[in-house]
Amino acid sequence: MYSRYDLVVGHRVHGIGIAASQGIPGICVVHDLRGETARGFGAQLLQAGTPIDEALRLFDAVGTRHAALSGDIVEHKRQVEAIYTSLLQKSLLGGVSG
Repeated sequence: MYSRYDLVVGHRVHGIGIAASQGIPGICVVHDLRGETARGFGAQLLQAGTPIDEALRLFDAVGTRHAALSGDIVEHKRQVEAIYTSLLQKSLLGGVSG
């Protein structure tokens, strides 16, 4: 479903994370501290209660940069995967005795 979109806007961190896993940028409408975790998915944060003109500016800014933001998310995902793979390999190989 998400692959049809260039940008996802929502208030649920899980939805923003699913979109990011597919390289789709997100704007997370934050209404409590848990929403801050969406930053880890490369999402822009929009505080609940933000005046509509400010929200529209954010939507426009992210919308016009969605391709670049998508590339950033994909690259971040690649880098994190490489780090995790390296750590896992070290851990597994370090535990093997000859």
